[in-house]
Amino acid sequence: MEEKVHLETLRRIRRITADGLLESREVHDLAEYLERHREARAAWPGSILWPTLESIFEDGVLTDEELAVMGDILVGILAECATKPNLALTSYIRTQSKMEQRSQE
Repeated sequence: MEEKVHLETLRRIRRITADGLLESREVHDLAEYLERHREARAAWPGSILWPTLESIFEDGVLTDEELAVMGDILVGILAECATKPNLALTSYIRTQSKMEQRSQE
């Protein structure tokens, strides 16, 4: 039996990755969404994202390494979607370090 898919979570991932850049604010927003919507974290891909997001925010700090891990997870989710005809969402993603963010401000 296939795991239930939460389409709103996929739409959020698509919006987050549309520009090919993952920013810490977007990770925080995704975590807040999943925190508020238990059904989203119980279904795929929230069931994949939630444990990692909980671990990331356990200490209250999102490091560049954790941001890169989230980027890898999102790329994996999008790659899996590409193999499913009804969920074909393709994209690439790169992360922006805190140093890059500060230099652009």
